[in-house]
Amino acid sequence: MKRTLFLLVFSISLITSLFAQLKFTKLVDDKQVLAVDLSDTLNRQIFNKNSKLKYISIAYKHDRPYYVFFRFDDTANKSRREHYDLEFEADAYLLKYKYGPIHLIDPTIKIQSIWGETNSATTFTIRSAVIENHTVSYRFSQKWPDMDVKPSNPEGIVGMPARYKGSLELIETKLAKELSEIKNKMGIDSIVVFGATVSKQGVLSAMELIVGQQSHFSNLVQQAFTPKKDEFGLRPPSADWFAAGIDRGAVETKIRIYARLNSDGSVTIKTPRRLRTFTGE
Repeated sequence: MKRTLFLLVFSISLITSLFAQLKFTKLVDDKQVLAVDLSDTLNRQIFNKNSKLKYISIAYKHDRPYYVFFRFDDTANKSRREHYDLEFEADAYLLKYKYGPIHLIDPTIKIQSIWGETNSATTFTIRSAVIENHTVSYRFSQKWPDMDVKPSNPEGIVGMPARYKGSLELIETKLAKELSEIKNKMGIDSIVVFGATVSKQGVLSAMELIVGQQSHFSNLVQQAFTPKKDEFGLRPPSADWFAAGIDRGAVETKIRIYARLNSDGSVTIKTPRRLRTFTGE
């Protein structure tokens, strides 16, 4: 252990030998940020399978992973990001489907003085983690008694996501009824995820199945969200969505639609609740 002003004791959830580099960085609001860098090989397989992946950034809320960004370096020095909201079922399911589990060590920090007496007035809360090919770096912010200084945008929100104008509950009920009339349900995946685009005008297009097998269930979900057209094609497709909005107005975004066939025959549908990128990706 390294003794400076504090003795830091880590409780590690994984039984492994780790070498930690500890750094304190002072912020403008007089709080301290503790940087903990650990060697990591558990996530190397993700990087081996995705050669252009530069790092995985994870934000925490109440000491639990909350949302994730994958940063890729593509050709011509261009980069792209993939965003996953871990509280949105479609994102969490798609993340596991594409990349498998992300291994996170859970370092719980206890602060003691160098004389071994517990300093109950000094606590740290985990803010973020960055996983690279060989390391995982955690950032903790120090909390002071009677002070609660929060970041200006802890959720990372850039605007309002696209929202369905109608009732998702009515679609769920309709789908459950239609599925109950299908006798042979063999080969139906109980969970499907669709990707789609919602235009500035609120029209959904390019809806495609991205997780799950095509089946009666997936077909019914897709039909339920396909924009209505008149038989002669004289009118534009129905604008069934509120477009995503940022400070400069409506924007076209990508969305994901999650549908689950529950064991009791009911159906659950979820759409995005937050917009953390200007494109929705």
